Amino acid sequence: MVAALASSDCERLSGGWWAQPANATSSAAYAVVGICLLHRAVTSPASRAFFAAAGFGLVAVGLGSVAYHGPQPAWARAAHDGSIVALLAVLVVRNVWLLARHRLRFAAAYGAACLAIVPGLGLAGEDRLLLVTLVVAGVVGVSLIHCLWLADWPERAMTRRMWASAAAVMGVAVVAYAAGRTSSSFCWPDSLWQPHALWHIASAVAIGLGILALAAQAPPPTRSTPASYPVALGATAPRP
Repeated sequence: MVAALASSDCERLSGGWWAQPANATSSAAYAVVGICLLHRAVTSPASRAFFAAAGFGLVAVGLGSVAYHGPQPAWARAAHDGSIVALLAVLVVRNVWLLARHRLRFAAAYGAACLAIVPGLGLAGEDRLLLVTLVVAGVVGVSLIHCLWLADWPERAMTRRMWASAAAVMGVAVVAYAAGRTSSSFCWPDSLWQPHALWHIASAVAIGLGILALAAQAPPPTRSTPASYPVALGATAPRP
């Protein structure tokens, strides 16, 4: 079982402790982005809980990925896939909260859809392609939800630029992931330059940008909160 770990990610598995040097080292990008978010949780007066949860989630993804591509202990697969699901759960909870403050039925529909895909995560298989597809679909869906439904707040243009940047970087990441499959024509198992390593770096940056966009977004004021629009850095817009 241990020998089969990461075998679909192109880079040749060595017999040493650091099984896939490029893929294992690049996995640290998730932890670096996570630490930056944890720093934001300490220094930012707004969205602290979200920044902390997302930061810890990304650090866990980084550690799980390093274990999966590096020393490959028996628990590496569970840590790798489980940390991704945990991070997705953090993002889903944030989205449900935002949508519930905007339209409760949107939140219910979105939450139900997310729960419906959970059984599919167990069918991801050796290549984990379904898991990655679900992650990308979730990111795209979240972007559309917030751009179309939560577009009536002062920071609309800023957050749309954030989402556009996140989507562009994630597009690069998806191409790198496809190129980094063992069955891909761009797979060179002995090369130090691995497309899957680029996937790690680009997807970490894209997720970080998406988290910043989520933190910056606030729904239009409701009947219970008619006064102001909270923004990413803790300031509030003047009363209309």
